[in-house]
Amino acid sequence: MYQNIVYDFDGTISDTYPIFTKALLVLMERHGMKGDYDECYALLKISVGAAIGHFDWGVTDIEIIKHEFHEIHDAMAMEEQKPYDDAE
Repeated sequence: MYQNIVYDFDGTISDTYPIFTKALLVLMERHGMKGDYDECYALLKISVGAAIGHFDWGVTDIEIIKHEFHEIHDAMAMEEQKPYDDAE
């Protein structure tokens, strides 16, 4: 018998979108771009791929940008991403 089940972590157990947005803005800054929080947040609600693909990174291999994004996000999430107060 199962004792615990976790599903749809993003936005259900933890509010992940602010950290995703912050990571995208850091990534953009590293690449000399200026991003708008609300625009990035809305794009990330679609998907990370949609958000990254929306901008011109000036590279031919977008996988490099995605990898860099996930490195930034993972480092931030470990420190800043917390579960909702009512999540067990």
